[in-house]
Parts: sequence; structure tokens; C-alpha cells
Amino acid sequence: LAWPITNPGAIEIDPNNNNHILVANLSGGNASSLWVSFDGGGTWTQSGGVPQTGFWYSATISPANGSIVLATNVDPQNNVYVLRSTDGGKTFALVTNVTRAPLTYGRVESPRAVRGEHALAGHRFQPQSIVQSTQPRAFVYSPAREILFNPDVKTGVPDAVLTTRLGAFISTDYGSTWQRIDATTISHSFWRAHWYNGYLYLASDGQGILKSTGIVQPSAR
Repeated sequence: LAWPITNPGAIEIDPNNNNHILVANLSGGNASSLWVSFDGGGTWTQSGGVPQTGFWYSATISPANGSIVLATNVDPQNNVYVLRSTDGGKTFALVTNVTRAPLTYGRVESPRAVRGEHALAGHRFQPQSIVQSTQPRAFVYSPAREILFNPDVKTGVPDAVLTTRLGAFISTDYGSTWQRIDATTISHSFWRAHWYNGYLYLASDGQGILKSTGIVQPSAR
């Protein structure tokens, strides 16, 4: 499709209106942005109130109210923040800074050194503090990973989960406040999240897939 997005990341579709689409973009100069369409991609509007960073945004549209959209990214001080839109993604405003987390750098080995098991070791991720300045940096991961509404809650306020480089968090009030939920886990770095029948699943760094010990939010209240 002839979309104006040159380097797309996340694509979110309103679960109740497939003409309502939100796309994260990362254009030249590491300038991130969000774009929204209300006609299935026929026309696009760049979202207002979205700070530019060097990373893609993650966004989620409420399954109970398509006007409510949450998005997350990281600022230059490594603060993982949450934006909220009440007009379907046309405009956003900062809700809160949830946590402060370090960036994660990938290390580059010389082609001759990258062999067998050593190849795997050469691509493990290291904190910025222990990456030597003489080593080339191939890639940098944002500490803001994913934000996701509970898709099964069609009325009321669906819970939202936020995964980061330093902790997983949950909000029950459309992102105004966040509670950390990984106090009893071994890993505190998380990537993807998934809701299923009220249970919450988290993909971690080093502890595999974690499942909540009980239903976090039932599908119907």
C-alpha cells in the first residue's frame, strides 16, 4: 500500500474497527513518529504531541474504547514514559515516566572470531557501562519494550501491561499509574507480553516464558 511510512515498526489495529490503524515510524535521523489512519490506510495523519527519539514506539488501542491509545518510548535520560491519546491517536500527551532503565548494546566481533558457540556469545547483550569505547556498536535496544491492553475486556477499563529493560508494570487506569509486577521473578528484563483468558504471560531475558499465578483481570467484570 502507498503508505507514507518509510521505516515502520509497530502496527496496531483497532480490534473493533479495522479501518482504524496506528503505525510507528522511524525516519531518517532517528526521528520516531506515530501515524494514524481512520480509513484503512487510504489517508494518514501524523500524530501530534509525540516526542522524537531514536527508537520505535510501541502502542496499543483499547478494546473497550478505540479513542483511548497508549504508547511508550524512552527519553534521552533513559526514562521509559507513557503517552496517552483520547482521540484515537490524532494527538498524544505525556501521562507519566514509569521507570528509568539503561540502554542495551549489542557487541560486534570480528568475522574471523564469530564461529560456533563463540558466535552466540558475541551477540549477547551487554549494559552500556561495560561496552568498551573501542568496540563498534552494531545495534542498541530500547529499554521500552511493549505496551499492551488486555484484548478480552470489551467494557470498562482494560488493564495494560508494560514491559521494559528493568521491570514489568501494570496499569488499571489507562496509564495514569503503574504497579511493578516482577518482584518475585529472577529476570527483571522483559520483551513481549501476551494476555490469555485473564492470565498474563511475559517473555523474559533468561527465565523463559512466565505466566501469572492467577487471573490478573477476568474477561468480563
